[in-house]
Amino acid sequence: MKKGIFLIVGVFLAVILGAFLLVPRPKVNNKTEVVATPTPTAASESGSSQTGVKEIQVVASEFSFSPSSITLTKGEKVSLTFRNTGKFTHNLTIEGLGVATKTVAAGQSDSVEFTASQAGTFTFYCSIDGHKGMGMEGSLEVK
Repeated sequence: MKKGIFLIVGVFLAVILGAFLLVPRPKVNNKTEVVATPTPTAASESGSSQTGVKEIQVVASEFSFSPSSITLTKGEKVSLTFRNTGKFTHNLTIEGLGVATKTVAAGQSDSVEFTASQAGTFTFYCSIDGHKGMGMEGSLEVK
């Protein structure tokens, strides 16, 4: 009986160790400041125009964002495109600004528009369980 318990515990520990070794480790986030120029006036499909919208693209993979640091100006209108180049589903949530993309599968993207209405430093992260803790977060500064 004791042999059986030791065998089961040993197999369980081997599975846990194997899973730990196979899970990808977080990559080191490189701090990059996004510098974009306002887009020219363009008519959207609904016929309205967008003037001076700052376009930002954030790319996600396991378990990082690029860029991991973004700087905006207070009052600036932003069009943020979030692209998932990883293997797992991801999203982007900006804590404190009420901005969030949809959760998208590998190879998919989502766009959101918002106005940086308050100055400060805000954290953006993937809200899927455990992803933020594995390093999937960044910083958004509104000056």
